Amino acid sequence: MSKEKILLCKSLAKFIKAIFLIIMGTCFCYATQTGDSKLISFQWRMVQTIPCAINGEQPVIVSFGNVGISKIDTGRYVQDLHYSLNCGGAASKDKVSMFIKANPTTWDTKAIATDVTGLGVQVLKDGSPLELNTYISIPDPASPPAFQVRLVKNPDSVLAEQSFTATGTIIVGYI
Repeated sequence: MSKEKILLCKSLAKFIKAIFLIIMGTCFCYATQTGDSKLISFQWRMVQTIPCAINGEQPVIVSFGNVGISKIDTGRYVQDLHYSLNCGGAASKDKVSMFIKANPTTWDTKAIATDVTGLGVQVLKDGSPLELNTYISIPDPASPPAFQVRLVKNPDSVLAEQSFTATGTIIVGYI
C-alpha cells in the first residue's frame, strides 16, 4: 500500500475517532453515572476496493428499437446486456462484487426508472430481476454473469408513443 493511501487511512481513522468522541460526549454529557462502568473498545480494518474496468470504459448501450405499447406486459421486450469485465489482478481469493446503481421506479423497486412515467427497465440474472443498489457477488470475474434487461410497465399507467431512456451505473470492484 502506498504511503499516500496509508496516510489517508490514518487521517480518516483519526477523523472517525474524533467524530465518535464528539458524538459520545454529546450523548452522555448530561447523564449522571449510576452503577458500574464498562470500557468499550472498537476495532476495525479499513480496506480500499480496487475497481474493475467495465466494457473497456465505454458505455453499455441497449436498444429496444420500436416498442409496441400494448405488448410490454407480455415480457416480449427482453434484450441481452452485453458487457465485458476486466478485474486485472483479481485472484481467486479476492472478493469481487457488483453494484447496479440506479433510481428505481416508484411502483417496482427492482425496475430502473425511465424518463417516461409508468415505464421501467428490470435487469435480469437467470431470468429473475435483480435488486437495484445492492451488491451481488461475482465468483469468477473472468466469466462474469450474463444479464438481460426487460421493459416493464406500471399496470396503472397508460403509455403514449414517445422515445425513452433509462440510465444506471454498473460498479465492480474487489478487495
